[in-house]
Amino acid sequence: MERLGILEVLDRDGHARSSWPLHQWPVTVGRDVGNDVVLDDPHLAAHHFTLEATTAAPDSPQPGSVEPDEPGATPTPPHIVATVSASTRNGLRQGRKVYRAGQRLPLHSGSEWHAGATRLRLRLAGAPVSEELPLLTRTWWSLLNPALALLGIVLLHALHVYLQYDEISTRLVLEETMPNLITLGVWALLWAIVTRIFRHQMFFWRHTGIMSWAVLVMLALNYVMAGLSFSWSLPWLNMAWEEWEWLPLAVAVWAHLRIVLYTRTRVRVATALVLALALALALIPPLLRYADTSQLWTPWYGKSLGPPWLRASPTISVEQFRLEAEELEAPLRRKLEKLNAKEKSKDLP
Repeated sequence: MERLGILEVLDRDGHARSSWPLHQWPVTVGRDVGNDVVLDDPHLAAHHFTLEATTAAPDSPQPGSVEPDEPGATPTPPHIVATVSASTRNGLRQGRKVYRAGQRLPLHSGSEWHAGATRLRLRLAGAPVSEELPLLTRTWWSLLNPALALLGIVLLHALHVYLQYDEISTRLVLEETMPNLITLGVWALLWAIVTRIFRHQMFFWRHTGIMSWAVLVMLALNYVMAGLSFSWSLPWLNMAWEEWEWLPLAVAVWAHLRIVLYTRTRVRVATALVLALALALALIPPLLRYADTSQLWTPWYGKSLGPPWLRASPTISVEQFRLEAEELEAPLRRKLEKLNAKEKSKDLP
């Protein structure tokens, strides 16, 4: 007998746990053994719903049939509706919509819905099949990629030791590097455990690579932004970076979620959540600071001067510097008086 479709029971990951071939319409579904498809869900009625084939127009061919003038053609998928039985109290659920007794749920090939606590999917003969997905196999680059990022982190910490101390030693480099590497490993392990729960695989090395590159980019941009600010006299550039230096970590969280969730719908939801959270964290603190101090950024005090060869901004004479500094006195004095008045108003009962 020709197979017209398959009714699948899905697990929480969307994989088919069991399936029933469908050879004719209508198809009854429920807990009673007299149904065409018998499910053991206690939240189902004895006869829960019926799958019926309908035609889009009176002249349409019968479901699963082949046009006579096209011998051997692929059968056109029929239009299917699920009619909820009058004896059920739970009905059917698709998304947020619930279909009660007597209502009809339109279905097509690939439709998913819930009957009771059971997640179902209908596949019809003649419907297109999605493309084959590539397996996440290990290659030499997937192994080398995180190692390069970890090496870059060690080198940047060695550069920091070289700039901060009179002499560089292995002990100082390890003292600077090991806490970050241990934290990075624990972070990757936690994401690997979560991935194991959802995908039954850990992908620990892949999570390590994601976080390693995020940390490497963050450390490198610390030097780049400070250098550009000094070179071109753009202090706001470094102040903005100090406010938003967590952005590489937000991108890393999104990349972790892509591995954990992996389905297109879940990834879209995760992307929207990460973007909303990042936008809130990027805008709210500067706006609150501006409301309190009339400044978007925290004042930037350079701890050291860069080398002269890094300076690209044109220099000015000492006299011009003195005149420009005197021009700052009046607005700074007004700002100080305003802050003092605000503090006095807070002290008043």
